[in-house]
Amino acid sequence: MAYIQLFISNDAVHDTIAEIGHAGIVEFCDLNPDLTAFHRPYAADVRKCEEMERQLRLIENHTQSIQGLDRVMSFAHTNDKVTLDELHEKLLEVEQSLADADKHILELNRALALHTEHMNVLTRCEELYLFLSNPKRSTERLLENPARDVETELVGRVGKFTGSVENSKVASLERLLFRASRGNSYLKFSDDTDWVFDGATNLKVEKRVFMLYYYSANLGKKIQKLLDSFDCKLYDFPEGEKDRMDLRKENSESIRSIRSVLEKTTEARTQELKAVAKNFFAWRQFVSQEKNIFHIMNLLEQDLKRSCKVAEGWCPTRYLDDVSRALERGMDTSGAQIPSIWSEVPPRGVTPTYFETNKLTSGFQAIVDAYGVADYREMNPMPFTVITFPFLFAVMFGDVGHAVLMFLFCLYMLKNESYYLANTPGEIFAICFNGRYVLLLMSLFSLYTGMLYNETFSMGFNLFGSAYKINTTSHGADMVSDTCVFGMDPIWKQATNELAYTNSLKMKMSIVFGVVQMTFGVVLSATNAVCFGDWITFIHEFIPRMLFLGSIFGYLVIMIFAKWGTHYENTHCAPSVLTTLIDMFLDSGNVNKADPSCDIVGFFPGQADLQRFLLSIAFITVPWMLFAKPLLLARKHRKQYAHFEGEVAHGLPQQHEFDFAEEMIHQMIHTIEFVLGAVSNTASYLRLWALSLAHAQLSVVFWERTMVAVLEHPSKYQPIMIVVAFVIWTCCTIGVLMVMESLSAFLHALRLHWVEFQNKFYSGTGIKFSPLTFGDVTSGHDD
Repeated sequence: MAYIQLFISNDAVHDTIAEIGHAGIVEFCDLNPDLTAFHRPYAADVRKCEEMERQLRLIENHTQSIQGLDRVMSFAHTNDKVTLDELHEKLLEVEQSLADADKHILELNRALALHTEHMNVLTRCEELYLFLSNPKRSTERLLENPARDVETELVGRVGKFTGSVENSKVASLERLLFRASRGNSYLKFSDDTDWVFDGATNLKVEKRVFMLYYYSANLGKKIQKLLDSFDCKLYDFPEGEKDRMDLRKENSESIRSIRSVLEKTTEARTQELKAVAKNFFAWRQFVSQEKNIFHIMNLLEQDLKRSCKVAEGWCPTRYLDDVSRALERGMDTSGAQIPSIWSEVPPRGVTPTYFETNKLTSGFQAIVDAYGVADYREMNPMPFTVITFPFLFAVMFGDVGHAVLMFLFCLYMLKNESYYLANTPGEIFAICFNGRYVLLLMSLFSLYTGMLYNETFSMGFNLFGSAYKINTTSHGADMVSDTCVFGMDPIWKQATNELAYTNSLKMKMSIVFGVVQMTFGVVLSATNAVCFGDWITFIHEFIPRMLFLGSIFGYLVIMIFAKWGTHYENTHCAPSVLTTLIDMFLDSGNVNKADPSCDIVGFFPGQADLQRFLLSIAFITVPWMLFAKPLLLARKHRKQYAHFEGEVAHGLPQQHEFDFAEEMIHQMIHTIEFVLGAVSNTASYLRLWALSLAHAQLSVVFWERTMVAVLEHPSKYQPIMIVVAFVIWTCCTIGVLMVMESLSAFLHALRLHWVEFQNKFYSGTGIKFSPLTFGDVTSGHDD
């Protein structure tokens, strides 16, 4: 990574930054840290671009509300080039036009709602009016209350209100109206409610139509205020039938004319949006690009003597020639007479980290970066993660059938890769699509481990033959060859002790994988120490760590292979690996028999002496890791800065100050973490065994409780039951095993890499290289 300084002519600064942005090779540094965002020279241009982005978002919201128009936006592109000012004026016109159209459409909708509601009030009130004017109804009312027939008396009086009110306010309106009028009014509601469009809230509201009669004019004013407080809509209702027919006809004509105007206005707005949609992505890309350019120009420093802009930034060394070509293209595009130049200068600040990736490795690099970005020149675990991550996942997920399903899903994503790159998929599917190559390797490794486990949807298969032959006479198995050709012998699927055998195998296999990966992580820490020239760390951290890890857990792996490679006539006489490791610490390295009646002692002769030797090495390495490095750093510090005693160390960086107590505490924490972590991390790899066992047993349960249970009980409904059982088994396989179990195995593999592997050598405290680059037009995302 090189730190470069650029001198760019004032006339060519915009075009030069644009060319560098298209190349995506320079991360610019801020040379005006004291200036606020509002006092920078191009702050007004940045605000203009932000305003244009707001206008484009407004246009996008309008287009999304129109069915089919988003597809026009997705596939429409243009090569028309406009300046920023021209585009700003165009967007202002479009925004104003859309605002006027929206306002007009809103007013038309409100007018349409009023006329529609008036028609509804006329219909409901006519029913109420006929009800109140019914002579039979009046006679019945008079018999009930001979003192006063309110309904007959009020019909035909002048004091009357007709309208509608929200259904939720009916009870409150009745109660307050009775109190306000002291019973000198009559209120009648329609029996049925209607859903009416409310122009104020643009929502449909449930309303009821009412007719209200009162006695005096003063009471009418009081009632009208009360109705207004309840947001009641009042409409005319003539008592004459001819007047009502004329009013209904007038409303019908108004509704037809409003709908006609509304359709024409909506169509005109749609046509305008279609014209804008053809240029939408190009405009959004252009505005985003200009905003990024002006933002970078705000970071530059003005050199008044040379009349040019000064820029500084980071660039990968391999792309320095591209910087020269970008400066030349910028000068040619702008027509500037003064050429732009660059030079490499001493770096300032923390050097960013840059790793070049491709479609295959970008997903694994994202997994590593989620833990932390590597420091500059620190060992990147991504190349190893490409292999180890899908392999550890496959150890837990190994099944040929499930791996084939995952592989087919990956093939679908790869076949439609170009389509999904151009059209952003849903949030959940986008996660899978972005990690499609990670899933592809996971499926291939799972296919491999599934063949090793000899499992296909929990059922065994015999592709490579067996080392045993079933003896029908003794109901056992006779060995016909020494070993199986590939993977686990298929005869174990028919054995009664299959679970005990697979448990023992996978548990020991998990320990071996864990110790190998952790040891490899410690080895990678040595490469970091050599790269940075930190020989104190190499000698007094790497070497004792390797000795400690090898003397205990490396020896554990040796015992596992020794037990695998030894044939025991009596299995109960075989020494236990776990018991031997525990006795190594509790019994001072002595080796005991697995059973007093057995003659076998340990795995090999001289094992007790070897264990005492390894145990002494493990105990020696702990104080070596704890005290050696702090003491040597303190000695180095005293020698290096002895001549500064009693003097002011001008220019001495603050980070060279040494605090022995702080360094000792720091080393103590790391030593305790490594010693205890070596035990806990090794045990943590047993999750490989646990997840593999859970995956296999769940698959067995789903198959036996569905398909096998139906096939073992024949009946006349068996064909239908087979179909039902197959559907249930398919749902359980996809929902539980393919989704939940795969996610669980993914998270556990992620934890093993982040905690058990990467913490042995990877600090992850660096800064990611973020060059100026412009997003893709079709992606809809801006960088």
